[in-house]
Amino acid sequence: MGTFAEPPPVPKEPPRPLTPQEIYANNLSMVEFGKMVFSMSRWIPIFRKDLEEMNRGKVGRPYDFSDSLIYWILQVMALTGLSFRLAVGFAQPILGLFGMVSPSYSRLQERVASVAGMFTGTIPTDAEERYGSGILAVANPTEKMILYLGAGLGLRREEIATIKLSDFKGNKVMVNGKGHGRGKLVEKEVPQSVLRAIEEYLPYREETIAQHGDRANGALIAIPYRTHSPTASIRFVEQSMRDLEEKSKIKATCHTLRRFYCTNLFDAGVEQDTVRRMMRHSHLDTTLNHYLYADPRKIRGATTAVDDALDL
Repeated sequence: MGTFAEPPPVPKEPPRPLTPQEIYANNLSMVEFGKMVFSMSRWIPIFRKDLEEMNRGKVGRPYDFSDSLIYWILQVMALTGLSFRLAVGFAQPILGLFGMVSPSYSRLQERVASVAGMFTGTIPTDAEERYGSGILAVANPTEKMILYLGAGLGLRREEIATIKLSDFKGNKVMVNGKGHGRGKLVEKEVPQSVLRAIEEYLPYREETIAQHGDRANGALIAIPYRTHSPTASIRFVEQSMRDLEEKSKIKATCHTLRRFYCTNLFDAGVEQDTVRRMMRHSHLDTTLNHYLYADPRKIRGATTAVDDALDL
């Protein structure tokens, strides 16, 4: 008869020593990453453009700090081990040289918690009691489909609005991206989570079309009200994200979803050029400078690792 005892652990082979070429490549990559983080001539235009995009159509008080600015400060913290207060003190004079202001350390903590809680349920307000776990908990079926297309496939807002059911073939999808005419045609593999989300959404889509008329024209996203537009528009997708933000008190835009997708690919160990291809960027520089940021969920773990290393 068998037992429920755990089998003895299989001893693992010790890692082989790094070759001189690998050591050189690792050292060079750290130099390049440091240059990227502290190249303010690249970051300042990104901060300003991102803030302008976030405030486009914003009702009420505009945002003072862009997501990219928050992510940049987190990158500095990851590289230097600075606390929130020290990171803000570091950022203030640098940003001041370009006529910009830094968030206070309490505001920085709030924004970091908001970004980290987008899909993890770490909501920094009483919205957690009212809405439960994460932004998905408050999303209606159409909003949830938008979230999965953005964060699960890395689609842009115009692609979310116009992608058709016929573009999906099994676990593959054909995406028309940026470019002249219909743009670049790229085949992407669809994660199982996204396929399940589509399967759950389709009955609601059919009900929406039955109630408001078949104006979807084959598009996956059906607008849940009567409209002159034959398909979901970019404006509808943006408004859906603003509605989600209002309900969940969690900052999220379509651009945030693509960053989430990109960061998860890197976290999974996908090599840089493969990530670039999956993001459908022509240049790796675009991927690294505009979409890849230090994951705020790992800042605390990195600090703990330093404490463990010094606790001799």
